[in-house]
Amino acid sequence: MKGINLEIDQSIITGIIDSNNYSLSLSLMIRHSKDEEQVSLVFSGYDKDEDKQLEYYVDRYFGEKVNKEIKIKLVENEGKASIPVKEVQFDESFNNEMLLRSYRKLEEQLKTKGLI
Repeated sequence: MKGINLEIDQSIITGIIDSNNYSLSLSLMIRHSKDEEQVSLVFSGYDKDEDKQLEYYVDRYFGEKVNKEIKIKLVENEGKASIPVKEVQFDESFNNEMLLRSYRKLEEQLKTKGLI
């Protein structure tokens, strides 16, 4: 089983999911528009067997000077995974709620454009 070690601010966060069907994702985004700058770093995973999303690290900086050293290492089941800072269990009610939110947003956009 492969995993990711993320070293940031002298802390090591390890993402390993004990599952046969999983994904790990590490996203670094820098967005600059006019006088505003945003930097986001998100390290998360998805366990398909358990149908849940795990967040290991989330940090966002707005308009700050950011000077961080980030090291990423692919690992082969080295040790134990870090405890996720957030878990989202997907189930039928969660999926229905997300569909309803999407429907309402689309309905609002269509009304604004005078299409319904």
